[in-house]
Amino acid sequence: MTEIEPQGTHHFVLTTEKAQPDGTTAVFTWSGHLTPPAAATRYDVYVWLTAQHEARQPLIAGGHTTFFSLERNQL
Repeated sequence: MTEIEPQGTHHFVLTTEKAQPDGTTAVFTWSGHLTPPAAATRYDVYVWLTAQHEARQPLIAGGHTTFFSLERNQL
């Protein structure tokens, strides 16, 4: 196994979709890792990730979440 780079304390997966004006549906999934602030709640992280996700993928801004997972990043 190759050397593993440092990672955040939590792993997340967020999928959002939104109907498009042309009748199609844009669906984007984002996964990664982060270390939330000590006082952060699951909801705080969800709201922050949703805003970041929409900034990265403007087509889904204002869409709805179809999947969200936030877990400790350990085996």
